[in-house]
Amino acid sequence: MDIQTAIVNRRTIRRFQNREVSTETLCRLTDLSRNYASGANLQPIRFVAVINQSLRDQIFKTLKWAAYLPDFKISEDQRPMAYVILTADNRIKKNCQCDLGAAATTLMLAAEGEGLSTCCLASFDSREIISLFEFPEWEEPLLVIALGYPAQKSRAVPMEDSVKYYEDEEGCLCVPKRMPADIVRLY
Repeated sequence: MDIQTAIVNRRTIRRFQNREVSTETLCRLTDLSRNYASGANLQPIRFVAVINQSLRDQIFKTLKWAAYLPDFKISEDQRPMAYVILTADNRIKKNCQCDLGAAATTLMLAAEGEGLSTCCLASFDSREIISLFEFPEWEEPLLVIALGYPAQKSRAVPMEDSVKYYEDEEGCLCVPKRMPADIVRLY
């Protein structure tokens, strides 16, 4: 898959097939992701890759899914089959949001290239995640990326009056996106 296709096709997915993600695939994704563009090349982002079923179940309970869809539920057989938790090594750099965005985007595009879908979650119980993985005080979980083979479709739609995503009558997740004329100034 070429990079333009990966960028256009990469959409957030919240329902996944009950199909394992291999250890090799997860290792390949995190290896690619470590090549993200890093400010001053400090590389403060760390990756915690999780495929263990028990840990996946515990992580799932800490996550807050689909705030714009109040009745949204994910059945047990449509949960993510892997997670990557992105953490900051605060000994290296305390504010690394740019690095976080670059690392997360790299990971999500690499996953798209492998036929996997992702859901990037910043809303989770940080204390539970820290406890679950016994992170040292200098390592801070910033983002959880759910991964798996998609069990739903998602598409970008032109934004009209709201940024809120919604499911259409066929269960496709529709994500409003601003149009180029609304966000780009060309001189």
